[in-house]
Amino acid sequence: MNNGIKIALIVLLIGAIVGGGVAYYMYNKPHQEVIETKPFATYNAADLVDELARDTATLKQKINGQVIQVNGTVRIVIPDDNGGAVVQLEAGNYGLNDVSLQMDSAYMDGVLTLPEGKDISVKGIYTGHQYEDALESWTVYLNRCVLVK
Repeated sequence: MNNGIKIALIVLLIGAIVGGGVAYYMYNKPHQEVIETKPFATYNAADLVDELARDTATLKQKINGQVIQVNGTVRIVIPDDNGGAVVQLEAGNYGLNDVSLQMDSAYMDGVLTLPEGKDISVKGIYTGHQYEDALESWTVYLNRCVLVK
């Protein structure tokens, strides 16, 4: 066998071993515990939407996948079938903008009884946002959220 083929096979084998090791590590990596994580940033719900509207790309790059804390007023609490709930916070623009919080089902104490209009603080992982052209409205999404007491 010529030397070029031997070197290529060795490089390929090393690459496969390294790739397999990285895949194994990522598969077995534990979830980040939001309740124990210090928030990367803290926002008022309306200010978060306003900042996204001003410079979407920069803010998204800055907070994507980060634990952030959001303070706001409860618009509605929607229970789901998995023992969790989605809480929507008012974020301005005459009720069209909101922050949608997928609550962590392991930390539901007091969530389902939150009254509309109550001011709360929540930590969660920013997962994205959606802009609706027809209504000129924003929805910001956080998941694995927990109430901050």
